[in-house]
Amino acid sequence: MFEPTMTVSGFESGYTGQGAKTILPKRAQAKLDCRLVPGQEPEDIASKIRRHLDQHGFEDVRTQIVSSLMPFHSNINHSFVKTAIETAKRVYGADNIALLPNFAGSGPMSLFGEYLGEEKPIVSIGHDFI
Repeated sequence: MFEPTMTVSGFESGYTGQGAKTILPKRAQAKLDCRLVPGQEPEDIASKIRRHLDQHGFEDVRTQIVSSLMPFHSNINHSFVKTAIETAKRVYGADNIALLPNFAGSGPMSLFGEYLGEEKPIVSIGHDFI
């Protein structure tokens, strides 16, 4: 939640059909998901991945940004956040509230944050994932 991450979302290569087959794959493909934190920009991170691949002998690997969103964090100590927490406690019960600084997903929060400014925090009301 507090650090940038890089996840291999998918990897595809070689023969994936039924049964065994010994082959040398012509190509392989991986899809990465990079979670950024404020201060990082998608294009900069992509260029650092490219440079890392090149430095380790993988100049032939092609890279492409499929989509990107800027990272964003609201001030969780803002009075509006505290009001949202108190309201949620009354609605859902005090034992059912968890304040998380990030949501496990992607969304356009940075666009809203840019429009609203830092003085107005963004609060997402989630639901129980159990």
